[in-house]
Amino acid sequence: KAKAQPPKLNPKSKKPMSFSFPKPTEFMDICKAIGKGFGFNVIFDPQMKEKKITIELQDVTPEGALEALMQSGGTFYKVLDPSTIIIVPDTPQNRKTYEDLVIKTFYLSNGDIKDVTNVLRSIIHTKSLGQNNQLNAIVLRDTADKVELATKIIEANDKAKAEVLLNVELLQVDSQKIRQIGTELGNYSFTTTSDTNPMDLDKIHIATHMWQMTIPSITYYLVKNITEAELLAQPQLRISEGEKASLHIGDRVPIVTASFQPYYQGTTGSYYPYNSYQYIDVGIKIDIKPRIHHNREVTLDLKVEVSSISGEVDLGNGQKAPKISTRTIQSVIRLKDGETNLLAGLLRTDKSTGKSGFPWLQDIPLIGNLFSKFSKTETRTDLILTITPQIIKMPDIREEDLLPVWAGTEENVSFRGSSSRIESGVPSPFEEEGVEVKPEEPIKPEVPERPAPSERQIPIQQRPGGEGIQRRLRPGGGSQSALPSFYFNPSTILGSQNETVTINLSGSFEGFKEATLLISFPEEDLEFLGISPFPDVEVEYQFVEKSKIKLNLKLPQEMDQLAALKFKIKSNKDIKVKIEDGSIYDENSQVWPIETNETEIKSAVFK
Repeated sequence: KAKAQPPKLNPKSKKPMSFSFPKPTEFMDICKAIGKGFGFNVIFDPQMKEKKITIELQDVTPEGALEALMQSGGTFYKVLDPSTIIIVPDTPQNRKTYEDLVIKTFYLSNGDIKDVTNVLRSIIHTKSLGQNNQLNAIVLRDTADKVELATKIIEANDKAKAEVLLNVELLQVDSQKIRQIGTELGNYSFTTTSDTNPMDLDKIHIATHMWQMTIPSITYYLVKNITEAELLAQPQLRISEGEKASLHIGDRVPIVTASFQPYYQGTTGSYYPYNSYQYIDVGIKIDIKPRIHHNREVTLDLKVEVSSISGEVDLGNGQKAPKISTRTIQSVIRLKDGETNLLAGLLRTDKSTGKSGFPWLQDIPLIGNLFSKFSKTETRTDLILTITPQIIKMPDIREEDLLPVWAGTEENVSFRGSSSRIESGVPSPFEEEGVEVKPEEPIKPEVPERPAPSERQIPIQQRPGGEGIQRRLRPGGGSQSALPSFYFNPSTILGSQNETVTINLSGSFEGFKEATLLISFPEEDLEFLGISPFPDVEVEYQFVEKSKIKLNLKLPQEMDQLAALKFKIKSNKDIKVKIEDGSIYDENSQVWPIETNETEIKSAVFK
């Protein structure tokens, strides 16, 4: 489908020319002379004022001449039709009046709509920005330059969050010591016997058989008892970057938080107060918030709490509340991928003593210990925590995301090195041979050098729709003998199952018009989702097999980036995507061999 685009200037002559105005000359006269030289019409805004400038231009293209002239005169121009431009004083009001606006909707797959919106407002200073929270979409209305710059910003920020798998081990060690030293007496009692028949007191005769006394048994203790126990919790938590994860192992205990005025019930005179309860967590509670750094290190905001019911508290009126003892570790630590951290030393000690023995005798100095027993109990609890982070997914940050982008000036935003005076910076206002300053090119994979080819003929290849054509090497040797090349960028991508990855197809093909490439991939591990060509590139594709795609490309004149291929990962394997074969055709329909490479999708799942 055709897209609505602003008109492009198509001068009659695109050959470089030289202009010399060493003496002060009227600015509008110079503009008319350049327009006449290249063959297009020039009109002026009514606000234009007469002023004189001097300018020297040597071997400039139409675009280069207009750029230099607009900079010198403090003006900008807008293309009205393929043969006419209007020149306007460069003021904010004139920019609003003459610059065409573009509306574009961005659908975010991973980024938070509020965060991305704030980034756009702070970077490109746009006010015509809307949000659709239901579709997680952003609608932008601004100049073509700002819209293209926003596209680049969104592509760099709409990334899936990193994820980390935390292996946590929580160990509680209890140590109990019991010491008993001394003598423990058995049960003892006194009993008497008497005659039930009455008698005179003067006739009472007390004999030894009428009294009984039991001598207690005696046990001697010299004991020391030590016991140890381990309680282990070993959860695994998968957490996204910046999100908080909580783990609770234990119970929820009701606590009375308020008691209201009692009311009278029945005739028994009983009163029943109103109580308000709150449930609190008792047991093991872990809160973790990770931050994953780009150098594959992880910062953990960690809080560990271990609590238990240690007794009861009397609240009065027959009401009691549990007494809860708590131990807490709260820390921020930074670990490498796979590094284990140990937290220990949070101790709790409970001590109790007791004494028992024969009444009175146990209080006799020196020998009293022979008739008594002393007991001492000491319980010690230690909390030990180990945590090991394993990074399983990193953001899909590619090489082009790290490259700087020329965004024009503070007053006039432009994109990809286009002139700040040109109305629409992304597509050149000239249709074909316009000269454009390019940003720094992405790093290309190194292609191994081949020995210089000999002058020989290569078997004839039948081009679709044409006659048999000899496929031959470039003549001449030297730098001109280098073969045209096609390659994937980046050469290595991290990904995991069900994730979508984008592989850019680029090349070096100066002087060639068309190319055919055969791309292969393992169809059981990858699903081909589609291909998006870059500007001025035409792409047709068809499946040769389930795992092979044939691309027919019409190549641009100056760009080296061709298209973006999208795949969905179906397994957690290391996968290779290859350019198996291909041909490239020059203006005379002669077929040339090409250099190719491959890219590898490495599994980001920890194995």
